Amino acid sequence: MPNINSKMKKINVILLLILILGSFLRIYDLGTESFWIDEAITASASQKEPSFIINNIYTRAALFSEFKMGSGEMPLHYVLASYWTKIFGLSEFKFRLFSALFGVLSIYMIFVVGKMMFNPKVGLISAFILAINHQHIAYSQEARSYAFIIFFTLLSIYFLIKSLKQNNWASWLLYSLCSIILIYTHYLTFFILMFQYLYIIIYWKPYKKYLKNAFISAFGIFLAYVPWLAVLFKQLMNSGYNYSAVYKPTLSNFAYIMIQMNSWISPDSQTRVALRNMNFSAVSSNGWLIISSVLGIALLLGMLFILGLFKKNSPSNKKIGRNKVFLALWFAIPIFVPLILSIIFPSASITGIVRYILFATPAYYILAARGASELGKFTRISLILITLLSIIPLYSYYTNFDKEQWREASVYIKNNGQNTELVIINHESSIFPLNYYFQTAGYPNENVKGVSSVEQVKTLVIGKGSLWLIYASEKFGDSKHEIKNYLDSIYIVDSEHEFTGIKIYHYKK
Repeated sequence: MPNINSKMKKINVILLLILILGSFLRIYDLGTESFWIDEAITASASQKEPSFIINNIYTRAALFSEFKMGSGEMPLHYVLASYWTKIFGLSEFKFRLFSALFGVLSIYMIFVVGKMMFNPKVGLISAFILAINHQHIAYSQEARSYAFIIFFTLLSIYFLIKSLKQNNWASWLLYSLCSIILIYTHYLTFFILMFQYLYIIIYWKPYKKYLKNAFISAFGIFLAYVPWLAVLFKQLMNSGYNYSAVYKPTLSNFAYIMIQMNSWISPDSQTRVALRNMNFSAVSSNGWLIISSVLGIALLLGMLFILGLFKKNSPSNKKIGRNKVFLALWFAIPIFVPLILSIIFPSASITGIVRYILFATPAYYILAARGASELGKFTRISLILITLLSIIPLYSYYTNFDKEQWREASVYIKNNGQNTELVIINHESSIFPLNYYFQTAGYPNENVKGVSSVEQVKTLVIGKGSLWLIYASEKFGDSKHEIKNYLDSIYIVDSEHEFTGIKIYHYKK
């Protein structure tokens, strides 16, 4: 008994240290960078009443009039963000703290799930990998729904595992509630339900006596979603965004998200420009060090994942085999089903967007943790290597600007122009971060216009002796620079400036 208590105490101390580390990494520097476009949209929504959010999304499948019909938002996270800002106020730090808290809670939940599926050692290694993972830190520091989704994915899986062990109504009810929360937060979370029920169908024999409750749960989730089916069909018929030109279902885009699951680069300005221009000779030495570290983490975690998935378990221990299938489905369904759909429907492709598959990554980390736990005396060495390889990408993440610098851009325009000047942006949704920062800079928001065509620009510039042009997210708005070419033909660029992710041009007649 003393040995068991001593072991549990050691596990709890290690878990506490991992949680402290993960909390520090998610809260440190939380409010330093500007809101980028998507965060500013969430911030704008948080200033609206929940009734406005739900009504707009329900009636036109879009949150704001600037978005095309069927842009795909779901209301729950926006509604919760609205209540959060009513209680705590709105600033970069306060707003991102909502995501950071769910990021920290996810570290604890992956420990619980890893422990339930294998053992406390796997749970602790899983929690450590998640705690220092670049992408999970980045999205825990972003005022969007991704950290929220990861937490409720883990929570739904916890209650599903509990339900398949105990088969009591309380666990099934809580599992159903978590599932409803997920599908009212993001459309792609349907893939979580897909893999979960596919697993139950595959192993229907050992879970035969649970099938009744499982299908009652599925029916309850479906009934809860019935009011939203009309919006889902509207979204499918009137997709507001076409990412196919950028996120094609190619091998390179697939490799892109596979690497991003492990870590990612936050380059210095020299490396950023060099990579953008595909000029690899201009990448700085620090840049190559970051890239090498990221590839090293991807290689190491990938090998541990394969080991954790394919290492043979005792034939008598069927539970381990079923758990590996569960994790394999959790990992594969949210990644490969969208990939297949992207090939079939290329106009709706989203291959290469890592945030859309983040809720599948805990399965990857748990299997990698199992692989590390099977290495015996080399387990510590593998963890030390993961730690050392993570230091440089994380240092780069905190020292270099990663998000678009809209705060700095708004101050620059305010200080170098006149309040009456027109500001044209190459993408309609880019008006959200600029308007947010113009509110504090004292620039009239009515002078800010998001455009998508040269025809719109021709109407706006009539009678204008000077104006600003802003390019951001160029791959989604005027990627061929038709707007800039038109303005270049009738105006003179008298100044230009570049911030991270943003190019600014000032035109005069």
